[in-house]
Amino acid sequence: RHAFIMAGMILLCSVGLVTLIPLLKIFPFNPNISDINRLIFQGMAFILTALLAGTLARRVGGIQQDFIRQADSLAGLTSLHYQITQALPHALISTNLQNNIRDANPGAEKLLNIDADKLQGRPLQEFFPALQWAVDRVDRDDIYLEFKHNEQILGVNISILINPQNQNIGSLLFI
Repeated sequence: RHAFIMAGMILLCSVGLVTLIPLLKIFPFNPNISDINRLIFQGMAFILTALLAGTLARRVGGIQQDFIRQADSLAGLTSLHYQITQALPHALISTNLQNNIRDANPGAEKLLNIDADKLQGRPLQEFFPALQWAVDRVDRDDIYLEFKHNEQILGVNISILINPQNQNIGSLLFI
């Protein structure tokens, strides 16, 4: 399609120059073949530059629209993720590789009787010493176990968190 447009523009440029040559004879300077060739070359270069700029602008516009759609989709997924984790009645705690708490939902706040922002960065072992050995041994498979916490028997599912490069970045505890 672009080649067709370019061929049409070259044809229009040629037709324009054919009509321009007689007009050049009206002006007081005497154009020679090199002047005409330079005009043809400059005209074609100008048209080609304009075509390339238009194509680039359309592509950038398309990429921008794709980016906006993806950003909107990500924002929607992030909001949905937040709503789900906040609505869970069970404790949901994520840790980093050093087993320090990264995030906790309201269920974890209720279970531990502490605000989530005060949990961040603290060692998981401080709150669940009985779980430390299990979290350290989680491989690619989930672990389910029961343990005693404040005179209650609790069930916990421990999973590892994997990043897009398939690397372990921490653990997720669902209590």
